This record gives sequence, structure tokens and C-alpha cells, in this order.
Amino acid sequence: MEEGGSALDAVEAATRVLEDDPVFDAGKGSALTSAGGIEMDALIVDGSNSNFGSVACLTKTRSAVSATRKVMENSSHCMFVGRGADDFAVVNCPSDVIENEEDMVTEGARAHYERYKEYDTPVSEIFNNPQQHHDTIGCVAVSKDGNVAAATSTGGIPQATPGRCGDR
Repeated sequence: MEEGGSALDAVEAATRVLEDDPVFDAGKGSALTSAGGIEMDALIVDGSNSNFGSVACLTKTRSAVSATRKVMENSSHCMFVGRGADDFAVVNCPSDVIENEEDMVTEGARAHYERYKEYDTPVSEIFNNPQQHHDTIGCVAVSKDGNVAAATSTGGIPQATPGRCGDR
């Protein structure tokens, strides 16, 4: 950044690192839905022009944040969800395509799935428990020229209903 790097490049790169770390609930550490699969959501914003890209319920790529950047730069849309997000990511992020979804599932995600599958309302149980960590990630960067960019990525929470967008 001190040498004139792009804030947008920085937030995408930092978010990708966190998505690859199974400690966080994003990318490799995504929570499992009530159906036992992963669904990732992400957003990236470029402050220089207020442009953004987003995806929801993404299942076919390792990096939701990189898919959001492709949405922002390679489409006339600002968001893709579900099958549309998967189809877009497969075409635009071929090096990140997941061949086997189980490669993205961690022991921790499997343990949370087993723990919460007996709850009628796992979402409220998790959010109302201060001992639970949610671990959605986010990054903000300011470039040397003052541009601000931000990105966030999440793998949801254990036992979320497939296809959901947002939790309360």
C-alpha cells in the first residue's frame, strides 16, 4: 500500500487469506447448513466509484470475495445468488472451482453441525449465546491516494436454512 498499491487489491488479497484459514467462518471454515452443505456470502466495495459486487448462497468456489470482485468488474449486475452465483463463479473464477465440497468442510464445521442439528431454532440459539463465536471476516484498506475499499465474507452459521439471505 505504501508503494501505491490498490486498496481494492489489498482487501481482496487479505480476505482470500482469511477465507483459506479454517479458523474463520468463511471459505474453508464455512458453517454447514441444515442440509449439511456450505453456502457462502460476500461483498466487495470500491470507494473510488461506490461500485460493489456481491454473492449469496455460493457453493462452487473457494473464494467468495474473488467472485464478488468478478461480479463488480465483469457483469452489469451487483449481486448473484444461489445457482446464479455458482454459475457465474464457475465461468469467471475457474481456478477457484471446488471439485468436491467436502474439501471445504472442516472438523469444526462438522462438529457444530452435529451439535446444533437437534435444535429447533439454531440461529437464535447461537446468536443469543455470548459464548459463541461467529467469525465472519471483513477487511478495510486505504490506498496511498486515499481510496477506501472494503470486503466481507462469511460461511453463515451452523444449521442455517439453505437458501437463506441474512439472519436475525
